[in-house]
Amino acid sequence: MEQSLTPLLAINNLSVTFETHHGRIQASHHVSLSINQQEIWGIVGESGSGKSVSMMAVTRLLPEYADVSGSILYKNIDLSVLSNRQFHPYRGRKILYLFQDPLTALNPYFRIKNQLYETIKLHHAHYDKDQISQHAHHLLEKVGFNETTRILHLYPHQCSGGMRQRILIALALACNPEILIADEPTSALDAISAAQIMRLLHTLQQTERLTLIIISHDISILCSIATHIAVFQKGTIIEQGSCKTLINAAQHTYTQQLLDAMHRMQI
Repeated sequence: MEQSLTPLLAINNLSVTFETHHGRIQASHHVSLSINQQEIWGIVGESGSGKSVSMMAVTRLLPEYADVSGSILYKNIDLSVLSNRQFHPYRGRKILYLFQDPLTALNPYFRIKNQLYETIKLHHAHYDKDQISQHAHHLLEKVGFNETTRILHLYPHQCSGGMRQRILIALALACNPEILIADEPTSALDAISAAQIMRLLHTLQQTERLTLIIISHDISILCSIATHIAVFQKGTIIEQGSCKTLINAAQHTYTQQLLDAMHRMQI
């Protein structure tokens, strides 16, 4: 299939500054990425490198005291110039941000059933009760659950970390996004659960025709499925390109250090 010359998402010279009591803090500066449909981008860097802040700016999830400049083009539509009301149809429906901690992202006072049903209602207003129920079961099956009825009646605290992450992904699929940004989706999981979540994301990217952006401090996690990698350091992208190119011919010392650490862990 021939790929469109127009990127699905083009981030140009994106900078984020926070106004604080201690002055202005530059969180990211001059970040540019061009992401095509159905690519899988890994965003890697240490804590505080600006990777999450930059991606949250794309979906307008930063606090009001954040000053964001640059342009964010989705299918050549500049989202950065839209009002909040105009932007509303894009957040969640076109570009969805999957938060790092599923336990805090899920409401602890409601069963999984209530949270999933409400999300389905919001995005499928024409569904009747039976269709909502069927769709909820179908979504849970998509993310690897067999006993879907039992899962629907659980509260978040009754689920393991891996289960909560799958439920969060099911909620994301209910929104039918085109771009899914997953922030550290494996950070709170053991190695086996982390590998399972990455395999699930890879499978869903293919079956749902998703464009994936996965944020992580662990380059080995990203290299397992990413087609492209962007390396963040001190608020900016120091290197980016195809995963194969970065692994075989990293240009920056910091990128090479990340790869060396990955190789040492694999020995």
